[in-house]
Amino acid sequence: ASAEEATAQMPVVEVSKDLSPAEAKLEIIDQLKAQGVDGEIDVVVQDGAEGRRVEVKVEKQSDEPHP
Repeated sequence: ASAEEATAQMPVVEVSKDLSPAEAKLEIIDQLKAQGVDGEIDVVVQDGAEGRRVEVKVEKQSDEPHP
C-alpha cells in the first residue's frame, strides 16, 4: 500500500489543546479504540517551543505466517 492509501484510511482524532500531555494521550487512545482501531496503541505527546508534538504508533499482530 502506498503512503497515500495508508493516510486515507487513518482515523481522525481531535484533542483539546487544554489537556495535559498525559490527558491528551489517554484521549487519543480512547478515540482510536472507539473508532475500531485494534492492536497495541502507543502514543507520545510532547509540548515544546514549536507547540505540541504527537506521535502515534499502532502495532497489529497478523494471523498470517511470515514468508
